[in-house]
Amino acid sequence: MPFSLKTHIPKRGADGESKIARYVPYTRIRGEGADGPLFIQGGYFYTEGGQHIKAADLPDWVEDEVAKLTPAAKRECGLEK
Repeated sequence: MPFSLKTHIPKRGADGESKIARYVPYTRIRGEGADGPLFIQGGYFYTEGGQHIKAADLPDWVEDEVAKLTPAAKRECGLEK
């Protein structure tokens, strides 16, 4: 699934009412001196423009910033089960 800032995916129910079909949270991280932020969604990393970044291509600062996240934040963005 591509990256999206839209975290609540609606679905129209049989009764015609809009309901939340899926919740797809993301986390934004930014290293000191970094060119721009990165987003984590579904366990994948994305640029501000939405391009997927392979783990091998992540900047050095990412590991330090991910370590600062709480376990709950890591679970929500798909880094931990």
